[in-house]
Amino acid sequence: MENQEIQKANNKIERAINQLELILLDIKIAHSKIKIEMFDDCYQFLIQEMEYEKRIEELEKELKYIKNERNKYTIDVEVE
Repeated sequence: MENQEIQKANNKIERAINQLELILLDIKIAHSKIKIEMFDDCYQFLIQEMEYEKRIEELEKELKYIKNERNKYTIDVEVE
């Protein structure tokens, strides 16, 4: 009788340990998913930042070109 009670207690402890292992595994999986999302968000941000910087450089070049073109021409005006 005593052996059966000990065996039942051991079985309950074993089930509890297995459940804790599953919970820990779920936590690890959730943590990994969060890390993946964070890395993806960071990557997307870096891609957008590079696109913005490229566009800013293009606009600066255009502005510089416009300024240079404007300075090429002089208007000769006679005043009476």
